Amino acid sequence: MKSVDNALPTRAKKKLLVVCDEMEVGGSQRQIVNLVKNIDRRQFEPHLLYFRKHSYLLEELHASGVRVTHIPKHFKIDPLFLLGISRFLWRERFDHIHCFSLTAEFWCCVAYLFSPKTNLHTSIRARYEWFTSTEWLLKRFITHMSKSVVSNSHSGSEYALQKMPGLAPKLATIYNGVVKQDQSLLPIEGSPQHKDKPLGLFVGRLVKSKNVPVILQALEILKQKDHDFHFLIAGSGPEEKDIRQEIGRRGLRSNVQMIGERTDIHALLNHSDFLILPSEDEGISNT
Repeated sequence: MKSVDNALPTRAKKKLLVVCDEMEVGGSQRQIVNLVKNIDRRQFEPHLLYFRKHSYLLEELHASGVRVTHIPKHFKIDPLFLLGISRFLWRERFDHIHCFSLTAEFWCCVAYLFSPKTNLHTSIRARYEWFTSTEWLLKRFITHMSKSVVSNSHSGSEYALQKMPGLAPKLATIYNGVVKQDQSLLPIEGSPQHKDKPLGLFVGRLVKSKNVPVILQALEILKQKDHDFHFLIAGSGPEEKDIRQEIGRRGLRSNVQMIGERTDIHALLNHSDFLILPSEDEGISNT
């Protein structure tokens, strides 16, 4: 008599495609890397598709055996780019596609119209109060095409339901997760070896929505009142040059240090006395 295990058919792995516009280091990109690196490989075969910009995060994916495909997007409206995505979806025949940015969602939805039908999943990563009427029109089209929509915060879910009342049956709220790290603090060039003054910290991508200049404005006031402190800015991004100039303009070069991308965030948090996160808008941020 055959055992029950032997009698059951072998279940094929589900092919999962995760799509993001760009793979510069940011919160969504870190979530993508954590997802595809740690997903159960007995059930899923993960694959990443991105359109522009890259970072060391791709090296992490390659090292963990995750397939990565780059289909470059050269223009705002790029027919060859759309053709490339459609051909890619026809060739790979994914079981699930999960998109992480409005641009990725839109182009995958358009390609989806001309491709083998699959389970399309899209995201809500914030409240999107800054969306224009055109962007909300695109988001409604995207959610209409989606099998499910995943929000990373209740506030994002509630705001999306106000804008798209029919979304409720498709909507699920799943908070961002973080991978536990080693608590060892890596060297910080130029920092004092012994902490003899309060140490503050900002962690995040250096973009306008993170609102880093308001931190510098507050620190300048503290310095004018003769408070001594050391402050670290961990992260990189398009606003980095402007932030460096702002540090100099406010006379904070001896107090504020930009330390770039870090892999020891847990240790930095433990080492600091206070953390500032002045973002204008967040879902559930990694920080």
